Amino acid sequence: MAVAAAAAMATGAVWAAQGRTLKVTVNYTGSGEVSATNAVYVTVWDTSDMQGGALPVGAQILTENGDTVSFENLSASPVYVSALYDEQGGWDVFSAAPSGSPAAAYVSAGGFAAAPIELADGENAVELTSNDAFRMP
Repeated sequence: MAVAAAAAMATGAVWAAQGRTLKVTVNYTGSGEVSATNAVYVTVWDTSDMQGGALPVGAQILTENGDTVSFENLSASPVYVSALYDEQGGWDVFSAAPSGSPAAAYVSAGGFAAAPIELADGENAVELTSNDAFRMP
C-alpha cells in the first residue's frame, strides 16, 4: 500500500512538473490556402495587449489548415491566442507582420476582444477560426 501511494505521489509530482499544455486548432476560412509558403503563425501571450510591445510566451507555425499546435509547460494563466495568415508568403517572423495580413485572436462567443484562456494543470484545448475580416495595419 505504501509503495502504491508513493508511486501515485511520484506520478503526480512528474505531472505537476510538466506544467500546463495548450493545444490550439486553427481553421482559416479566408480566401487563401494554408501551406508551407502561406503559413499560419500562432502565438500565445500572457497579456491581451498583443501589439503594445509585449513578447509572446510561445509561437508555432501551421502549414496545413485545421491542424493543431501544442504549447507545453506554460506558466502563465490566463493566456491569449492570436493567429496571423502569411498571405504574401515569405514572412521571416523577425520583422513586423506584413501590413494587410489577415489576423485573428481567440475570442469568446459573440465577442470581439481577445478572450482570456484560463489554464488548468495538464492539457487544455481551444479552437480558433480565422478569416480575412481583420487585417494588420
